Amino acid sequence: MAKMRLEEQDKYSKKLEDYKQTLNKLHEQKLVKLKQREADILRILKLKNDDFDKNAFDQRQRILRDFDALKKNRDLSDEKILKDKQVNFTFQYFISSSLFKQRNRDFSC
Repeated sequence: MAKMRLEEQDKYSKKLEDYKQTLNKLHEQKLVKLKQREADILRILKLKNDDFDKNAFDQRQRILRDFDALKKNRDLSDEKILKDKQVNFTFQYFISSSLFKQRNRDFSC
């Protein structure tokens, strides 16, 4: 009877050990899959973050180019306005000068 108990105990101990090994293997497999999934997610997040940073940089560069173009256009407009004022001033001076009045009298005769 004791011998049967020992045999049965050995039998169930081996079964229990087999189950433990099976569970440990399953656990290891799931752990490897989980680590791989985590690595994939981190890689995808890094790619998205890099893409976001690149797009943000490109957008900033476009804004700077647009700002520079607007500044250049404003400077050109300011120059044109200044030249127009100078031409207008010169024309007004010429009209008010006696030389213009004298020439105008010469043509009217």
